[in-house]
Amino acid sequence: MQRTSFSLADISRVAAKLLRHHERHSQDLFNRAPKAIEQAGLLLSTRGSKLWKQALEAGEATGMSPEMVEEALKNFTKHLRGKQLSKIREKQLRHIPPRVRVYPRIIFHVLAGNLFLSGWESMLLGTLLGACNIVRTSSHDPLFPHIWVKALSQADSLFADANFVGWWPHEENALTSALIQSADAVVAFGDNSSVGAIRSLVPLHTRFVGHGHKLSFALVEGSLLDDDTLSCNLARAAAYDFSVYDQQGCLSPRCLFIQGGSEKCIKRFAEYIVDFMCQLSHALPLHKLTLEEAATLAREREEALIEYSATASKTSRDKDFSATTVFSAPSDKFLVMRRSLAPFAPSPVNRVVTIRTFKTTNELKKVLEPYRGLISTFGVSSPRDEWLHLAKTLLVGRVCSLGNMQKPPLGWTHDGYQPLAALVTSMELGELK
Repeated sequence: MQRTSFSLADISRVAAKLLRHHERHSQDLFNRAPKAIEQAGLLLSTRGSKLWKQALEAGEATGMSPEMVEEALKNFTKHLRGKQLSKIREKQLRHIPPRVRVYPRIIFHVLAGNLFLSGWESMLLGTLLGACNIVRTSSHDPLFPHIWVKALSQADSLFADANFVGWWPHEENALTSALIQSADAVVAFGDNSSVGAIRSLVPLHTRFVGHGHKLSFALVEGSLLDDDTLSCNLARAAAYDFSVYDQQGCLSPRCLFIQGGSEKCIKRFAEYIVDFMCQLSHALPLHKLTLEEAATLAREREEALIEYSATASKTSRDKDFSATTVFSAPSDKFLVMRRSLAPFAPSPVNRVVTIRTFKTTNELKKVLEPYRGLISTFGVSSPRDEWLHLAKTLLVGRVCSLGNMQKPPLGWTHDGYQPLAALVTSMELGELK
C-alpha cells in the first residue's frame, strides 16, 4: 500500500486492514520473512533492473550521486541472506523462550531524511519479526521507503499487504497519534526535538525506540603511523569513512583523533588521506552542495587558515604546540586539516576531516565528556583496552575498525539497543498446576 495523503478515516481503514492481514498470516509472515528479504535484496542489487534504476533515480531526487547510491545498495544488500537473517533473529531473541515471546503485530516507523539505509533497515527488522509496518517518510526522502516495499512485494506477494507507506506534515498530530494508537511498537528517527515530539505521543504501554542525533569519531594510535604501509592503509580506511554518504549519517566520523605520533608521520598520514579522498571524490562524487553548505565549508577553511596565521609564530617557539594546517587544496571537493585539541567542536559535514592530536586518554575524555551518551561509533586503528574503557565511560554504542564505521552488521546494537529484542515483549509464565 502506498499513499501520500489521507484522512483519519483512511488511517482507521489502513490499520484495520493491516491487523486483519496479520491475524490471518502471522505465522507465514514470520516464517517467510528471511527468504523474502533475501530476494528483495537480490532484486535491488541487480544492475540494470527496474528497481535498481528506481533507486538511482530516488538518489538523484535526494541529492545522492548514482555512484553513491550503488555503494549504499552494495553495503546494504550484502547482508541479506536468508539463513543469516534467521540466525540473527534467533540470536537476538534467544534470551526469551519461544513459548513466551509476544511479537508486535504492527510497528509504526517515523523516518528521517538524511540517509535512506536506516529506514530500510528499520522496516526490514519489522518484517523479520513477522510484523506489519506503517511508515511515515521524510519530506526530503519520500521515495526510498516505497522502493523497499516494492522489492519486498515482488519477492513475495504475501508482503504486499503488510506495509503502508505515506507522508503528512509534522503538524498533523491527529494522524500521527491515530497511527501510534494502532501500533504495538514505535520506532522514530530524527533530531532530538523530532524524536521527543513523537515520544510524547506514545502511550506508556506501547514500546518506543528512539534514535536521535548522534556523532561518531575516529581514533588512531600515533605509533602505528611510523610504518609507512600501515599508515597508508589506515589513511585509506579513514578516507572511506569520511567520504561515503558525505557524512550525512550518525555513523559518519566528525573528527579524527591521533594519540601521540611524530609530527613527520602525522603529516605524511594526512597527505595520504588527501590522496585517497581525492580518488573517492571521483569514484563516489559528492552531492551538489547547497549555497549554505558551500558557504559552511568555505568558512571552515578560511577560519583554519586564519588560525594557522595566528599560531604559526607560537609553533616556532613551542615544539609541543600543533599549529592548524590545511592539507587539501582549495579546488578539492573535501577539506582535510589539522587543528588543536581545544577548543573542540565536531566538524561540519560533507567530507571534512579535522585531525586533532592528544597525549593521554584522559585528555581525550575531557574533550568528549560533553558528548557522553551522544556518540554512536568509535572507529579505531587498534583495539586498545583504554579506548574500550573510554567508550564504555562515554556510553558509545559501537566500537569497530577504522574503515568499517559506515558498514555496521545487520541488526547491530543501534544506540545500545539490540533492535529485534527491543521490539519483542516477554510474558512471564508462572508455575501452572
